[in-house]
Amino acid sequence: MKKADFRTLLRDFYHYFTRGERALWCCSVALVLIVLWVMASIGEPSYLSVTVCFAVFLVNDSYTYINWRRLQKRQGEKSGA
Repeated sequence: MKKADFRTLLRDFYHYFTRGERALWCCSVALVLIVLWVMASIGEPSYLSVTVCFAVFLVNDSYTYINWRRLQKRQGEKSGA
């Protein structure tokens, strides 16, 4: 895949999803990574810090989704929709 093709793919992905949907997608990715790093931490306890890092990412992505939904509702009320 050429560099320009990859950038186009990322741009299309970014514009295809709304911000709330992107936040949900990031939450699902964080959940998968947490599970994988927990499994890795069982064999090597030093990987636990990476698991905690992805748990913080999950909290941040969850807050982002909740906040975008709240803003979306607030903007809908102001526009009279």
